[in-house]
Amino acid sequence: MESSPLLSIGIGGMAWVMMLNVWGVIWRIQKRLIEWTRDNATSGTPMPDKAKAMARQAFLASRAIAFLSVWWLSSCAPPAITRCLESKHTLTA
Repeated sequence: MESSPLLSIGIGGMAWVMMLNVWGVIWRIQKRLIEWTRDNATSGTPMPDKAKAMARQAFLASRAIAFLSVWWLSSCAPPAITRCLESKHTLTA
C-alpha cells in the first residue's frame, strides 16, 4: 500500500485545525469560565451573562474535535495497521 502525499498533507492540515481549535477556542474559553466559577465560589460574584453562550461555544468546538478525530483515526489507522500486519507476515525466522 503506497502513501499518498495528498492524504498526508490533508491529515497534517486536519491536525493543525484540531490543535488550533483546542488551543485557540476551547482553552481560552475554559480559562475564563474557570476563573469566573472560582470567583463565584469564593466571593459570590455572579457569573457574567455571556458565560452560558461561551460554554455552548466551547461545547460545540469540542464536539467538532471529536468528529474530526474519528475521521482522522479512521483515515490514519487502517493503513498503519495494514502495514504492521504485512510486515509481520513477511518476516522469516
